[in-house]
Amino acid sequence: MSEPKLIEPREAIKKVQPQQSQADTQANFIFWYIMTDGEQNFKDLKIDHLIMCELLYHSNFRRYDIEDSSIFVQIVNDRIIKQCSITDMMDFIFDYIDALPLNLNEKWGVDVIKQIKKKVLAGVSSYFNVQKLYILKPKEPIDFNKDTIKEKFIYFQNGFMKITALKVEFLPYSFLKGYVWENEIIKRDYQAPKKNEDLNYVRKFFWLVSGQKDNRFRDLCIAAGYYSHDFYEYKLKALILTDSTISQGNEANGRTGKTLWCRLVGGMLSSNSEDPAIKTYVEINAKDFDPKEKFKYSACALDTKLVVLNDLRRNFDVDCVYNDVTEGVDVNKKGLHPFKIKSKMILTSNKTVKLSGDSDTDRFLEFEFSSHFSKAHGPEQEFKHWFFRDWSNEDYCRYYAFMAECVQMYFKNGCKLNEPEQINLNRRKLIEQTNEDFIEWIENFDPKCGFDYVKTELFESFVKDFPDWSNPNFKQKKFSEWLKNYCNFNDNLKNYNKDHNERRDSEKRYFKFIAK
Repeated sequence: MSEPKLIEPREAIKKVQPQQSQADTQANFIFWYIMTDGEQNFKDLKIDHLIMCELLYHSNFRRYDIEDSSIFVQIVNDRIIKQCSITDMMDFIFDYIDALPLNLNEKWGVDVIKQIKKKVLAGVSSYFNVQKLYILKPKEPIDFNKDTIKEKFIYFQNGFMKITALKVEFLPYSFLKGYVWENEIIKRDYQAPKKNEDLNYVRKFFWLVSGQKDNRFRDLCIAAGYYSHDFYEYKLKALILTDSTISQGNEANGRTGKTLWCRLVGGMLSSNSEDPAIKTYVEINAKDFDPKEKFKYSACALDTKLVVLNDLRRNFDVDCVYNDVTEGVDVNKKGLHPFKIKSKMILTSNKTVKLSGDSDTDRFLEFEFSSHFSKAHGPEQEFKHWFFRDWSNEDYCRYYAFMAECVQMYFKNGCKLNEPEQINLNRRKLIEQTNEDFIEWIENFDPKCGFDYVKTELFESFVKDFPDWSNPNFKQKKFSEWLKNYCNFNDNLKNYNKDHNERRDSEKRYFKFIAK
């Protein structure tokens, strides 16, 4: 018997091209050779791996390099890219084989398609080897479209929104310069909504939780614009959302809309914030948050853009998240190499958070939510439906249009956040960081500004008026801390400064209250 003969693949299929849309592809990327015996009968076939890779490349599979590692992606259309796996490429090849014309078998009298499948399957670990697939390196760099210091982009199925300080435009993808990750595209068609303030539920929600004051509404909108802006090359801050209600004793009210506000912002950052595979918005139960725990941010991923520490425990020390706010978070996942991501952060608490010194105020901004919503009256009672779940496409479009306004307000504000007008914040801090007995005493005492009071005499006056505090566990040091807090949280007094508020002589220590 003579030696097997290889038949050039394009010749082998030339006469059996299917009358289908993929005919040209099948004619140009035949990755097998037919082997015949001396009588030109089918003997075997051989796989040409290089042509198989050319087919994958032609079908828009690419290698994408990220720092010291690589992943595989597929270009869905001219501007949209999705991450894919080696399994996805295997599926594509086998689907491609299944779509070959049945009359391919007629020439040889054998099931050629089945033979191709068997041959690829036998060498699957070789053909779909990571190192071999690195040949899919793109001929041109894959550059992604990104938000800039002056621009924000929101991607929809039928086009994209470009937001600047001057205008909001809705444009076709042909106007986009770079690529877009598929999970950034909101799975909706956008149409500019008709103006109807009664139906703009998100705008009304912002208005109600801000306390129905124009300046506070503006500042909350600007904050939403900051978090919707996927840009990090400026001074990053974390918003601390708290309540405005003055609680009785240690009662923590909550249910004022803080978490819903966070989710409204998070809904701007990806195609579907409820999809477990998409981690752009990550909400962490802060009651269980341990800043020393190695895996505290394990829920985050490479695409995480917003981290919410929800419902901080009492006396949470913000120092432990300093670097996380300004430099990004270190993500450790079990069994994987750690990595660092840039993301923005929100903290929520039913109680006030202790901030002291320039380092704290430089990194954190507090915003009180009004008492309009509560456990007894939530947004579902106010609006007669659930946000997101019960929305029509037009409701969603109103939401996106309003959030675009927030981004525009942020740009017009010079890409900076405003210190909001307080409702009861200082009063709540004074209550939570001192004691109601102390507040009653000092307000009745009504200290004069600029007068040097002897600290021990103030202490003795307090315990005389409130004898329950006359016990060995209550010290002058604790009372002195309350005096400092009274200065810090009284709108009529200057903040405590040791050099200005205190002095001592050879016998006594003095404390002075200083008017603003």
